[in-house]
Amino acid sequence: MRQAVLAEPADLAKHPPSAAQLRYVLVVLAVLAVSFALLAPFARTPLPVAPEFVPMYQSVLIGSNLLTGILLLGLVHTSRSWSLGILTLGYFFTALIALAHMLTFPGLFSTHGVLGGNDQTTPWLFMIWHALFPLFVIGYARSYRRPLPSHFLRVGTLLIALFVALLVLICTSGAPHLPVLMDGHRFLPAYRWLSAGVLAVALGALWTASRKRPRAVLDVWLTIAMSAWAFEVLLSCLLNGGRFDLGFYAGRMYGLSASLFVLGAIAIDNIALHARVRDTFEEMIETRSRAQWQSLLGSVLRQLPDGVLIVDREGRCVMANDQAEHMASRFEHAGKGGLPGPAAMLSLIGDPVRRAICGQAFRDAVLESTTPDGRRVYTVSGAPLRDGAAELAAAVIVLDDITERTEANAALARALDQTRYLIENTPLA
Repeated sequence: MRQAVLAEPADLAKHPPSAAQLRYVLVVLAVLAVSFALLAPFARTPLPVAPEFVPMYQSVLIGSNLLTGILLLGLVHTSRSWSLGILTLGYFFTALIALAHMLTFPGLFSTHGVLGGNDQTTPWLFMIWHALFPLFVIGYARSYRRPLPSHFLRVGTLLIALFVALLVLICTSGAPHLPVLMDGHRFLPAYRWLSAGVLAVALGALWTASRKRPRAVLDVWLTIAMSAWAFEVLLSCLLNGGRFDLGFYAGRMYGLSASLFVLGAIAIDNIALHARVRDTFEEMIETRSRAQWQSLLGSVLRQLPDGVLIVDREGRCVMANDQAEHMASRFEHAGKGGLPGPAAMLSLIGDPVRRAICGQAFRDAVLESTTPDGRRVYTVSGAPLRDGAAELAAAVIVLDDITERTEANAALARALDQTRYLIENTPLA
């Protein structure tokens, strides 16, 4: 029989990570750290200028963040969690501002992007993007006692869209008034100082996510994501020299991995959820079918003229029809130790019942009862019951009241004896 699947539903936002999951996370973290250690000394190495890399990388990034937010919506609707609601808005924010960053990237669609601004628009959007998402993670890691209002996501998504639009307006129309961060593809000192602040925020989010208690599966993957986020800031903002060097390309890959780690964890959880839903549905169908067959079996047993008892492996009566209950009432005080009717009757049958439980059928054992109502005679037959795997599960005992038949046979025997006596003792004419 299929194991019950309803007893312990998994939820990556509530359930603690298993030892295997923690080992896997540690392996991923080690790979990220080792890769960073190998790449960091060469972060300033110039590489070919490839503007086409930006739309390919950011299209995947936008799609992964948007899909992560959509998948988190399902968890939010079931848990009504403030933490998950804030994190969902963080992923929507990241998707929108990454789209704005791509559209303003200089030389990609036009000299200063399709949204206007100047050469400083893109670096400012990058800094804002990488400084604000860790704040959403910090908000996620806090504890909230009240449930999430039903309108939170609708209003929050609208406010996030308006907030991103405001940031884009500031970084485009207000670009001439913003501090200069870049000179062509080269970073200026102001960019380094601002990046150091962004790194501090990212490390704060990493520390907060890693210290969250109770720890859930989602928490450990967010810790990995924020580790990759910090490595991205180091490689593409602090250790490299500007755009299109090794640090620029490697940092973008770290940023992409930060979004894919959480998406992968949620996707795997959703795949497992679909499997659990399928197993639950199949179990419900199987349980309903079994209940219908049991009901039908009960109806059949009630209509049988014979008494029928179902006995488990321990010799206990687990089912008896009305005829068997009526027959057993005659043995209430006849069994061993003052047992109730069916148990007393089974104790009197004794060894044949034990043989049936062990897998050996028997027929025509005789059981008698004597009550103030008179003497009753029963024949008892039994056979083993096996489950779907052909394993011994129980035994069925059938009792047939043959009192009238026995009395009729006795009367017929007496009549035959009398007739034989008359024939033998009557003189021939």
